[in-house]
Amino acid sequence: MSGKTPKPRWAVTGASVRGANHTRNHRPNQDAIAWQMGARAGAPAVLVIADGHGAARYVRSHRGAKLAVQIAKDLLAGFADEHERTRDLTRLAHLASEQLPRSLVRTWQDQVHAELAVRPLSPAEEARWLDDRKPDAVRDPLRAYGSTLVAAVLTHRYLLFCHLGDGDILTVDPEGNVTRPPLPVDTRLVANQTTSLCGPDAWNDMRVYFQPLTGKPPALVMLATDGYANSFADETGFFATASDLLRALQTHGVQHTANRLPHWLHATSEGGSGDDISVGLAYRLTGESA
Repeated sequence: MSGKTPKPRWAVTGASVRGANHTRNHRPNQDAIAWQMGARAGAPAVLVIADGHGAARYVRSHRGAKLAVQIAKDLLAGFADEHERTRDLTRLAHLASEQLPRSLVRTWQDQVHAELAVRPLSPAEEARWLDDRKPDAVRDPLRAYGSTLVAAVLTHRYLLFCHLGDGDILTVDPEGNVTRPPLPVDTRLVANQTTSLCGPDAWNDMRVYFQPLTGKPPALVMLATDGYANSFADETGFFATASDLLRALQTHGVQHTANRLPHWLHATSEGGSGDDISVGLAYRLTGESA
């Protein structure tokens, strides 16, 4: 036996469900989710969710969300792989905060423009986009794709979070205590207002937090679109779901929890916000479970 502490591996799963109100109104799910799980112990994992804005003028926001999660998954996985052997975590944190917001936003906006060049807004989409615009809104077709973005990179050395717009990131310790990472507070996220990938300076709105893993790492990282938190009367009830999900993972395992998660989210939307809900779970496997 080597006596070395085994590197933890993150099991990543999640679900995205169409909200009860969207089902009744025959509207698509505006959320999207994507993840990538490392195949070996210590390999980086990536988890991403996005929430298209959904109002009538955001006529392709479901596409904006799908583009966002795929772009972020690929870019963040590439960043983690490129710097897997970088030992200076202070330097790595600086690189993440300096490079990733611009790269994520620029790549998303470039891909939206490329899609619009191939498939311009139809007359019907154009009418919806213009009729429901605020009088002072910028005439920019990027806004038709407006979406938030919440992402996490998880390794055995650090956690990295990128957050643009509303939605939630929660971490849960092995005893079930829930906290939020200390991301800067965006005071503009009130009521249904949110910052967006379609904003002219969206990279300035993206909040980044880099957390070296020292001491006892979290047992669970949960990402959720705002339809989840909005289904509860207060934050205490919302936090309790993260503890419950950790308990389900510890008791029943990842596959059983993943299989049940869509049912739980459908029930939450039906009894709560009625909105689409996406939840991503990164569960830390150690020892025999890894």
